[in-house]
Amino acid sequence: MPPQRLEELGPLINALEAERDADGRWRRWVNERLATDYAALFARLQRLIFLAALGFACVSGWRLQQERTNAIDEGGTTMDRAQLEAFAAYYERITRHPMACLPSRADAVVRLGPSREVRSLEIRR
Repeated sequence: MPPQRLEELGPLINALEAERDADGRWRRWVNERLATDYAALFARLQRLIFLAALGFACVSGWRLQQERTNAIDEGGTTMDRAQLEAFAAYYERITRHPMACLPSRADAVVRLGPSREVRSLEIRR
């Protein structure tokens, strides 16, 4: 996955970034890791299959569903919706970026519906 362009790092995408990364230090650090450490990893991939959710809200909904399933299966406490949204905010940028750039780069794109059903399969290479 390529790093974001520097101008893409400027606009804040959620309240967490506004409160905890207003100067962009964390965003730039993560982006630098994508340009260096992770670039080497991605270069080793022979094929890339991207599982494409409908959007970030769908991904968050899946995570909430997972929390509820864990509570049933494990009998423990899990995050409620507010806690989950706070948790997901840390990963929002690094989730939205591949959703935007990987479909055009992947060898295959599996588009998923809201219940994780396969809506389409695009094989490019």
